[in-house]
Amino acid sequence: MSCFCLCYCVKLMEFRTHI
Repeated sequence: MSCFCLCYCVKLMEFRTHI
């Protein structure tokens, strides 16, 4: 579960930074 949350957070941050 922890890994999933982390991956999701990282992905979200990357997406926001890209914009």
